[in-house]
Amino acid sequence: MKFNQLKYFLTVAEEGQITSAAEKLHMTQPPLSQQLKQLEDSLDIKLINRSSKGIELTPEGRLLYTRGTQIMTMIDNVQNELKDAGRGTLGTVHMGIISSAVGLLMNFDFMGFCAENPRINYNVIENDAFTLLDMLDSALIEVAFTRTPFPSQSYNVFPLFTEDVIAVASKNYHFCTSLYKQDTSLPIRLEQLVDENLVLLDNYENTVLTACKQQGVEPSVICRSSNAITALLCARAGLGIMVTPLNMLDMTDTADLLIWKIDCPSLVSSVCMVWKSELTISAATQKFILHIKRHFVTPSI
Repeated sequence: MKFNQLKYFLTVAEEGQITSAAEKLHMTQPPLSQQLKQLEDSLDIKLINRSSKGIELTPEGRLLYTRGTQIMTMIDNVQNELKDAGRGTLGTVHMGIISSAVGLLMNFDFMGFCAENPRINYNVIENDAFTLLDMLDSALIEVAFTRTPFPSQSYNVFPLFTEDVIAVASKNYHFCTSLYKQDTSLPIRLEQLVDENLVLLDNYENTVLTACKQQGVEPSVICRSSNAITALLCARAGLGIMVTPLNMLDMTDTADLLIWKIDCPSLVSSVCMVWKSELTISAATQKFILHIKRHFVTPSI
């Protein structure tokens, strides 16, 4: 059964006459009758009974009319969805975000974007920076929100903001140094953490250790975690002092925590939106990326 044959059959069934159906289809009657005959032959089923009053559908013809109408409606819907997807008004934004930047989601103005694009859905994956870049390369996600440093040569990179790095400890943590006497309104130096137990994020550990090496500091890392919330819970439980970008605090209550800004330029972290060539991402994601660009002022890295 061919698509055109189904279309011809449905038109004949709706018109009730081959003559008027042929006029509606802008074709002559003989070719239309021939197409109907070929359809019946291909199915080996009688679909139409002809009489002087017009045509009447057989039981099989009525079944084909019901199913055929559903098929045509589905085809129309698919065509409309494809057009909407091409315009970016329909689709799914597949994004990845590192755990320490999840608080960034609050700054995306999702409400405004959703109001303008009610038929766009979101699939958000939380993982470490290296995994997210691998997922970008494999087209498992289309845009990622991660931190510097990372190899940026293969990606489009849009810096969102730069933030300070902080040391976070429970008020019940037993300090090895005099750090607990340090006023939290004043920044601390990296070397003041030399005797403390540190809690670090996997994807941020290399940055911290590199900065420590530059300062001649040999840190004691007691805990590593791939998840920012888990790392913060370990620090909150008194396991050690967490070194993390400031944005991390957007996700938690800080009443039971001591927080110091770390005065170390090499630890300053930049959060970036990263994606591959526009040719590899959906129109919906391109629209989302443009929305993010409009809502962030690009800082210098």
